[in-house]
Amino acid sequence: MFDHDSVDRRISDIAFYASELVNEGLLEGLNTPEYESCTSDDFDWLGVHGNEIANNFFKSFKKHYTHFKTYHGARPENVGSYLKHGLIGQDAENLHSRFRALFSDCSPNNIDQAVENRNKGAPQESGSVFFTTDKECLTGRGFSGRLVFGSEYFIALGVRLSKLDSAAYNYRDRIKSIGIPTIFEIHLPFELLSNNEIKYTSNQLLAAWGNRAFFPEDYIEFRSAHRINCTLPPQFIVNHWHPSSMVDPDIISETITNEMTTCDYCKKGNETIKDGK
Repeated sequence: MFDHDSVDRRISDIAFYASELVNEGLLEGLNTPEYESCTSDDFDWLGVHGNEIANNFFKSFKKHYTHFKTYHGARPENVGSYLKHGLIGQDAENLHSRFRALFSDCSPNNIDQAVENRNKGAPQESGSVFFTTDKECLTGRGFSGRLVFGSEYFIALGVRLSKLDSAAYNYRDRIKSIGIPTIFEIHLPFELLSNNEIKYTSNQLLAAWGNRAFFPEDYIEFRSAHRINCTLPPQFIVNHWHPSSMVDPDIISETITNEMTTCDYCKKGNETIKDGK
């Protein structure tokens, strides 16, 4: 399994599966210092055979690893349903039904209009499930909304409904009242991903190898995000926890404290459950 939390170790592991491609001999033959960095979208820094090396490295990477260690942030009403049925892709019909129930005091016509306004020109995400390799980002700036509000789709509908119906003025508080903030650890199998998604990470790893060798002062670890368009089977959910705090997506400088740090499905006595540590 490829774990972004320990990229330095993953770079060292290259010696076990791609040493004929990436080794000290290759380093000695490169003039990479003439570049500002080693990039993952252009392998000229690897010489005239750079793209060929990258393609062959991808093949070796895919043979060696079978899963990505990833995370998914949500606010489920029933954690057990996720553990039993897996992560089900976005179902707009189901979301609309739940949204109507949550805002039953609003005009049905206004709700229909909010749905129409949201879907007009919006990207199609039906059936999709999203993952990140960076668990810290789920409680930090930019991504904490998934833990605070759950469905981003709900928030988008709420924003539009509040402009049409005064009864929806408190839509944020309503949506925040549903469920429990939860981070799921997922061992995402390559079989559910396209080759392009897998190669994106192998390219990043190859670039990280070059940067650590030639630009150690500028070297930084990398992260990635993944999307599948099917249900993730429950056997790939290996852990979950409920973070004690997260950045307020409405006021970035403030933190929201979560009092719901356990559920009926948490592993009792397992310290790794608390905030994922």
